[in-house]
Amino acid sequence: MKKRNQIQEQYKWKTSDIYANEDDLLKDIDYIKSHIEIIASYKGKLNNKNTILEFFDMEEKLDMIGEKVGAYLYLKHSENLETQKYVQLLNTVQSIETNLSVAGSYVQSELLNNGVEFLNELASDKDMANYKLDILELVRNKPHVLSEVENKV
Repeated sequence: MKKRNQIQEQYKWKTSDIYANEDDLLKDIDYIKSHIEIIASYKGKLNNKNTILEFFDMEEKLDMIGEKVGAYLYLKHSENLETQKYVQLLNTVQSIETNLSVAGSYVQSELLNNGVEFLNELASDKDMANYKLDILELVRNKPHVLSEVENKV
């Protein structure tokens, strides 16, 4: 098998289209990490349209950045499986994502505490159009969502 330096440029991934340099990658990783506490700070506040919309927008942005970071790291790792640098960064990102998940573990039950009628109104609100399917899916899965107390166990 050929080594990466023996492959013509036209057959290589152009990861610089994703991140021009690693400083930009590290900034995005830090940005995601900085939102662990921010997500946790919304606990007890997801009870009105504006705050829920703000939260959903933030979550969407974090998801997009997370996908970008993940794609870049997997590509860079696949370029040379012997390089541990990207394995370590992948592990760091996975740890951050786990912490984000824990920080936001209250979200579904808190949204459901607002009542199905409120959530259906949100789903039909034009400002919430980007999140309509997510809201309806939450309502549909209500019987299977643990309460906050059950979730802690």
